[in-house]
Amino acid sequence: MKVKNLHTLFNRPSTINTVKQTLQKSFTAQMTAQAAPLSVMKVHLKDEVTLDGILKARERIKDHVYVTPVMTCSYFDQLLGDGKKLYFKCENFQKTGSFKIRGALNSVSRIIEERGNTDFHTLTHSSGNAGQAIALASSMKGVQAKVVMPLNAPVSKKNATEGYGAEIFRCENSSEARSKMTQEIADKNPDKAEYIPSADHPFMMEGQGTITLEMLEQQPDLDALVIACSVGGMIAGMAKACKLVKPNVKVFAVEPDRADDLAQSFKTGKQVKLSAYPDTIADGLRMSVGDQTWPVIRETVEPDVLLVTEEEIKKSMYLIFERMKLVVEPSAAVVLAAVLTDQFRSLSKGLNNIGLVLCGGNPDLKSLPW
Repeated sequence: MKVKNLHTLFNRPSTINTVKQTLQKSFTAQMTAQAAPLSVMKVHLKDEVTLDGILKARERIKDHVYVTPVMTCSYFDQLLGDGKKLYFKCENFQKTGSFKIRGALNSVSRIIEERGNTDFHTLTHSSGNAGQAIALASSMKGVQAKVVMPLNAPVSKKNATEGYGAEIFRCENSSEARSKMTQEIADKNPDKAEYIPSADHPFMMEGQGTITLEMLEQQPDLDALVIACSVGGMIAGMAKACKLVKPNVKVFAVEPDRADDLAQSFKTGKQVKLSAYPDTIADGLRMSVGDQTWPVIRETVEPDVLLVTEEEIKKSMYLIFERMKLVVEPSAAVVLAAVLTDQFRSLSKGLNNIGLVLCGGNPDLKSLPW
């Protein structure tokens, strides 16, 4: 009887339809899961940064970014002495006021190329400049941007990021809080979220490497480059480009002495991440060197990292305002502070033509440090 009843039950039209619907839903769910696109950024996370990649990045972004000028200042040359001449690459004049647009635009363009559509949103966490750049690059390409920003991000950078069309999410002032909130947002719609790191990715490094190509065309006889380092996308991309195009040029990294993770990494021979969020006026240099950038930096940058104090940063920022009539942020002023140190003087003997990157011009004008 039981077998007969079961047979009768499963042959009822209503039961057959229910089973069919259940199987169809299961099949559809499996196919959807299989068809869900992998994040383009994740797929290429371990790619090698190559000259071909940097040249292609230049081609992608050339119609959307400025070839920024290289400027000099005789006052600083005299201050430095020893026959040295400083050449300032003015990325503070770049769109969004920082170099970051180069890597951001290269990244968004690569994602669109590989996905074949704009049916996704970009996502990042940033204290300001990367957020602005990814917001603008996304807007240029018809993509929505979502940016996680710490509460202590400069108001000017937050407002600008919003102005470029990004949706802003605020978090506590720590690397952990930034990463946690970013992951929570991504988890809500993983198939549509393309997380773009502020620096720690080959696409970013290739975009930033285009700065080197421009500098060497504008000033071919450079002996050294002095570049600020935080996560390290700019210095990794620029140093890699330099070693591929003109390997005799030395590349020096600069950090605030309160955020000296790269210096510690070189000393220990392994990547060091700061346990606490550094309290430095150079808000763009508070993050530790990245997992992808560190191997590139280790192979291409001089091991003696130039460390500068808060007072040296403030003084150099003031001097750039006063003598060059340029608006720069503290994170940009560190390079001038670095070349005026005794440490650099001892390391730069025989190096006469020094290139410095003024990486950003987005200070909080309501909180200038003088």
